[in-house]
Amino acid sequence: MRLLIISHTAHYINKDGRFVGHSPTIKEINVLAHVFDEVIHLTFLHPGPAPPNVLPYEAENIRIITVPPSGGLTLKAKLQVIFKSHQYLKQIITLIPSADIIHVRCPGSLGLYGMVACSFVRNKQKWIKFAGNWKGKFGQIAPSHFFQREWLRLGLCHAMVTVNGIWEDQPDYVIPFLNPSADIKEIINAREKCTGKKLHPPYRIVFVGHTSPFKGLQIALRIIRQLNIDYPGQLIFDIIGDGPERFSLEEYVEKNNLRDVVQFHGWVAHSKVFDLLIPAHFILLPTMSEGWPKILSEAMMFGVVPLASAISSIPQLFLSIGTGIPILPIDENIYITNIRSLINNPNEWERMSKAGMNSAPQFSYERYLLAVDNIFRNFYGQSPLNQDFIAEVREIFSEVSELDLNRFWSD
Repeated sequence: MRLLIISHTAHYINKDGRFVGHSPTIKEINVLAHVFDEVIHLTFLHPGPAPPNVLPYEAENIRIITVPPSGGLTLKAKLQVIFKSHQYLKQIITLIPSADIIHVRCPGSLGLYGMVACSFVRNKQKWIKFAGNWKGKFGQIAPSHFFQREWLRLGLCHAMVTVNGIWEDQPDYVIPFLNPSADIKEIINAREKCTGKKLHPPYRIVFVGHTSPFKGLQIALRIIRQLNIDYPGQLIFDIIGDGPERFSLEEYVEKNNLRDVVQFHGWVAHSKVFDLLIPAHFILLPTMSEGWPKILSEAMMFGVVPLASAISSIPQLFLSIGTGIPILPIDENIYITNIRSLINNPNEWERMSKAGMNSAPQFSYERYLLAVDNIFRNFYGQSPLNQDFIAEVREIFSEVSELDLNRFWSD
């Protein structure tokens, strides 16, 4: 079976001449390559050197086809989505006939055209993955994201649509789905490194994401400034990420005498992110719009307690897992109050830390493959995934759940 993936994931060519891309997406596609004969990925190729937070493809049955990127924060970048539409549609229309399964990843500029093209395809199995905020109102999310969500919600793609969160009054083709973040081996390794983690000075707080107003780093820095007044010399704030606003944020750090507290790491390799999560106690993510950020499940895997925006599926998952505090991104004082409260009540922090680690298996790639197999079977009546491999995954996951995970996840 041949799988066609259409996504806006940023790709580059590294010094070895290989395609590399955004680490979480590449890991997910490498996993999907195990259960299809061939995977074709139509995606964006960016010029210039690859940033550190990328990975190469591991599977040999993945074929990359690229088009020029479009979209962004500026008006010129947004207009490119329209100007390059003929290039995108030409490639999509050329590739669809040879694919058995079409997988479109939204929201995104290339996903938008893939989604519309899918609406005219009736004889193939289709899976649209909407990773953004499924319930945000117009004005709370980008207009293009709102358009894509409404197109999908109305069923115009005639496809199954997986979304973050469980929502009332949704049609049968809108299916709740968890995004994976690590494999079982990584989860067990994280648990081994973080078992017995305690909350004590220096209190380590981390932020991961683009250094833009949309992601809320400015809010996070104001929170850190106040906490540093309350706990002088007892804080470390690690910022993983980069963007055009970094210079002004570094100026803010200097102006507020936070240079001994705040560490800008820029974009780093995925393994380095894990290294910084091992000693971390809290992760701040006061973002304006998200579906379910994978960094939250990665952080919880290491026993990091998240404080994140009360939007989309974030409050639902925090409640079901028993960890994390959902807060409106504009409520800086509520963030500060809750961090103070947990510092003053380390037993509650430890309970949340353990609950987050206990949730890790549900965000594993093994469980992800079983879930993908299940949703295809339920929606289309049959699964296109390699059933021999799925049987192996099911057996391994069952054995690990009963043995290794019980050894680590028992109370």
